Formats: sequence, structure tokens, C-alpha cells
Amino acid sequence: MNNNLKQQQLKKSGRSFQKEVLQHFKRGREFETQVQNDFIANTKGDDMKKEIDVLYLGESERKKGKFGRMDMFLDDREKGYVVIYEIKATDWDAIKPKNRIRNLYRHGRQLHKYIDAYVHGENINVVHGVIYPKPPETEGLREFIEETAMERYAFPVYWYTELSSD
Repeated sequence: MNNNLKQQQLKKSGRSFQKEVLQHFKRGREFETQVQNDFIANTKGDDMKKEIDVLYLGESERKKGKFGRMDMFLDDREKGYVVIYEIKATDWDAIKPKNRIRNLYRHGRQLHKYIDAYVHGENINVVHGVIYPKPPETEGLREFIEETAMERYAFPVYWYTELSSD
């Protein structure tokens, strides 16, 4: 195969990869917007906020002072707590088994960075969790995700298709 043909194939595969990545982000953004709008429409008052910047107060000097963006935030400090939800459009059935724990770890780490700002920074109770679109269909996978998230990474999992707007 000559070099020009190889370069053309690489360019084409690079474009299709970029397109795939963009579709992935678009799907995630659409799901996030859907959940945010649903929560805001079904929350009394206007305390539910979306995409709130938060300063990371972590232990590591390398990470201190960086900002993150919470997907959903309910400020109920008068009652002594805040609510933080991360929204992830993860299709667990499509995730390779070897990557499942790593993904849960990353989701938990991100969520706990936001929680730290309130627990350590302001000494406030935090209700938290990660919202995924729907439970996986693969046998035993739902239980694995829910148990691993809670037992290893200390966050509850919610399935959007099972949340009630009541």
C-alpha cells in the first residue's frame, strides 16, 4: 500500500473517530439537559440550579483552586443540607467489563470533589448521587453497578427512567 493511500485512510478514520466522539458528547449533553429541565420543572421554588461552578478545596495542592461544574444543585441550607447530582449518559451495557469499575471510580471522584466544598468548606450535609439514563439489561450488571458505586465509592445510583416527577 502506498503512503498516500495510507494517509487518506488515516485521515478518514480520524474524521470518523472525531464524528463518533462528537456524537457521544452530543448525546450526553442532550440527556443532561433533559434531566435538568425535568428537575427544574418539578422542583418547588427556584432553588434547583444547573451547571453551577464550584471551587475544589481538595487536600492536594496540585488540584486546589480548580473549578468544576455541578450538573444539578439544590440549595436548602436553611434546612441544613444541599443536594448535588451528577448526570451521566452512560450506557452500561455498551461499556467493556474491564472499564466498568474505572468509570464508576471517575464518576464518584468527580462527585466527591463537589461534595468536599460543602462538607469540608462549610460543614453542611450533602445529599448526592449520580443519575444514569436507564438500568442495564445485562444480567447482574445493575446490581454490580449499584453495589460497587455505594460500597466502594460512597454514592447512590439513580436511574432516570425510574424516577418519578411526583
